[in-house]
Amino acid sequence: ALAIIVLPVPVGTVTSTLGGSPLEGVAVIALQAATYQQAAADLTDASGHYDIHLDAGSYKLAFYDPTSDHQMEWYDNQPASGLGSATSVTAVVGTPTTTNVELTPSTGTIAGTVTETGSGDPLDATLVVAISTTGTITGAVVTAGDGTYTMDGLKAGSHRLRFLDPTGAHVSEYYDGSATSGGATAVGVDGGTTTSGIDAALST
Repeated sequence: ALAIIVLPVPVGTVTSTLGGSPLEGVAVIALQAATYQQAAADLTDASGHYDIHLDAGSYKLAFYDPTSDHQMEWYDNQPASGLGSATSVTAVVGTPTTTNVELTPSTGTIAGTVTETGSGDPLDATLVVAISTTGTITGAVVTAGDGTYTMDGLKAGSHRLRFLDPTGAHVSEYYDGSATSGGATAVGVDGGTTTSGIDAALST
């Protein structure tokens, strides 16, 4: 007689917290919960779906986006450093274990409006520069005609913003109203979200 062995199969779908779209090509890696040894892995398909064939037992699941567009996560909702706090998934023979995950984008957005001190007039074509805590430029945009700006693609973390008028008609400053980087107020950015209201008023 032909013997058919049915292996436990953790299955699920990986989507983005930004809009809920499915994520293709995410690596799903299963580690044995007791030893942390790698047991099996799979890549999500175009629908964000994955399935991993395992021996019965308890496992920790890691979800890693090779494009770095989304943050790595241990199930359930634990950061890369959170293996010890990860929730174990139990694989049972003949019963698929559904484990769905939403990954958070690794970058966020800062938005605001730049005006002129006193008059309140919007300042267009003003340069807004984001600088990391180590002094590296992390982003730059210019304001629109209504003085607004939106800076995308900023890594999650803290950034200092500097506002400069390329014409020299207004005094440059750091957020929030500091003349020097040392006095700047750091702006926090979370992946997949917009930090709004980061405004500036430049004097002549």
